[in-house]
Amino acid sequence: MKRSGAGPTGQGDPIAEQLSTIARSVAYVAMHAAELTNEDLATKVEFLERLGLSRADCARILETTVDSLRVLMKRRARAASPRRSRRARD
Repeated sequence: MKRSGAGPTGQGDPIAEQLSTIARSVAYVAMHAAELTNEDLATKVEFLERLGLSRADCARILETTVDSLRVLMKRRARAASPRRSRRARD
């Protein structure tokens, strides 16, 4: 029985890898078609994640690291939190 994922040689299913590459390429083109080239990085990440890409794939497309995207999105969520704005008023 054939297993999916990486085998003992560290290589996964070549068709799945090719489809993943095609999906990332289409997402990159869609991002440019949606005219997000001048938007901030967090907006691009949200767009790509809504297309179904993982944060690791988003990081590759946007030429950054997964950790930097994690911190960026955490800061954005914190800034948008109504709880934070209430504290600022007190």
